[in-house]
Amino acid sequence: VGLGKVARDRGDLATAERLMRDGLIIREKTIGEKNTFTQLARVDLADVLRRQGQLSDARSAFETALEVMRSTGDGGHPTAAQALTGLAQVELAEGNIDDAARMLEVAIEMTTSSIGRDHLDNVNRRLLLADVFAARGDDARAKTLRDDNLTARAGIIAQWQAALVKSKGE
Repeated sequence: VGLGKVARDRGDLATAERLMRDGLIIREKTIGEKNTFTQLARVDLADVLRRQGQLSDARSAFETALEVMRSTGDGGHPTAAQALTGLAQVELAEGNIDDAARMLEVAIEMTTSSIGRDHLDNVNRRLLLADVFAARGDDARAKTLRDDNLTARAGIIAQWQAALVKSKGE
């Protein structure tokens, strides 16, 4: 799965899909279908499928991850929020703007207490929500949300970079 993420980030989505499928199978066989890390692998695969335009397959994988996590009592876990975010991206790609907005708002709400309002995942979710507002024609709200969260994201990345520099100097 990790190698699949590297391939994804390099833009090699075909290789990413193959590696992530392999990683998902390995996780299912070693730690079990219901394990949160197995579902995280499924969400990562679904994201690659979405990026390739395979929206139906992506939707199915995201929904499966959510169903499994809800069945094990992990429906509020950050991985479930990632699945919901992915579903929102599918909905947005298909033009289902209101569904996308609702899903993003739920994902943000469900993770604010666990990972924090200003965690990069929630900042990125609010940036997606800005895209939803823009798609609705609410350009002023989209701009405000986008500007605020681009600034927040830049601050997070700057903190990470400073920590990296500091760690290399120690």
